[in-house]
Amino acid sequence: MRGLVIIASAIFATTAFAGPHRYSLADLQTLVGKGAYEEAFQHLGDIAPGERKAAWIDVGAAASAGLVAMVPANDGTAILVIDQIDRAYPQLLGSATYSKPRAEKGPKALAGCFARGYDADECVALAERFVAATPALAFEVAKVVRRGGSSASALPMFERVLGKDKSACKDEDAKLAILAGLDLSEAASAKRLMATCWDAIKDDGDPRVRRGHGR
Repeated sequence: MRGLVIIASAIFATTAFAGPHRYSLADLQTLVGKGAYEEAFQHLGDIAPGERKAAWIDVGAAASAGLVAMVPANDGTAILVIDQIDRAYPQLLGSATYSKPRAEKGPKALAGCFARGYDADECVALAERFVAATPALAFEVAKVVRRGGSSASALPMFERVLGKDKSACKDEDAKLAILAGLDLSEAASAKRLMATCWDAIKDDGDPRVRRGHGR
């Protein structure tokens, strides 16, 4: 993950902490209007928490969306940028200006995190934080994690989905995650999902099916 950190740090490391001059909301709006998204984002914190109202959210969301658009999804950099934005200013998730491009790029960026060979555990942790902020994307992200990381590591995300929508039990990635989990430390979670998805899985030929269901 070190490569991701170095790349993303270049975006977040400069003017946010550069010197005593504090930008006004008007300054931030001007920067966004000129497409200077990095500088605008790095100075969002210049506005006091009590003053971070609708206009600040608008400019923050626009700056964040601009940042996300600047970084490619296929090398995993974008998911670290998204993660840092989410953790710094979670209130921006309520704005479609930011949440829409985030939702479009996030799963692709997570796939890039795995594909480029970054630390799989860190990619999974990024995926879990991404889903925690937007549970509606849990199924899509679970499939990315199952394919890019390990089948069992996707179980927590599949569990979010399958507890509410049993139709997802028919998904092949979900089945593979459940079966993989039976052999690992996630066995308890896998057995719960096995019970939930029994009707969809019971006819699979894998011997772990009946063993995991206690039959």
